[in-house]
Amino acid sequence: MTIEIQFASFFSMIVTGFYLGCMFDTNERIARAIKGHLIFNFICQFVFWLIQSMLIFYGLVRVNGGQVRLYFLIAIIFGYWLYFFLFRKIYQLILEKIIQLIRALFLTFLKIINLFLIKPVKFVFQAFLTVVNLVIMVVMKLFSFLLLILSWFFRPIFLIIPKNMRKYLVSLPQLYSKIKDIVGKRKQK
Repeated sequence: MTIEIQFASFFSMIVTGFYLGCMFDTNERIARAIKGHLIFNFICQFVFWLIQSMLIFYGLVRVNGGQVRLYFLIAIIFGYWLYFFLFRKIYQLILEKIIQLIRALFLTFLKIINLFLIKPVKFVFQAFLTVVNLVIMVVMKLFSFLLLILSWFFRPIFLIIPKNMRKYLVSLPQLYSKIKDIVGKRKQK
């Protein structure tokens, strides 16, 4: 390995340490926000560190063919140290602003979905139910009015029938109940 490749590798490992510090803080902030189940949290941490390890090795492969040296580890620690003492507070402030922006965008997106998709569907459904209820109410009123007219029409006839014969006639609610029972029995077959 030439001195230029070693210097590039060392410098890239310092940048990698800086990057790891940023990603570690990002991961911790997201983990605090999620507060998931212990197993879920373990899986997320495992996947995070696996991805970070693969990215570090990929960077090494691109810079020096994948050779690992002890001073690369020292460079990573030095890069993390630089991040931790010089840029951590700034990065955390920027990260919080980004999280607030993403949260605001997500809430705005949910409001837009609610306004343009959910509310119109609810309105159409409620309008449909209102029309159905109105039609049912009109039909019931017409049916009631028709029964009233029929009762006026048949009342004189009912009065002509002798009293001892009237007890054998079926009243209208009883007639309705018998018809309903007959129709119900046919549907069950």
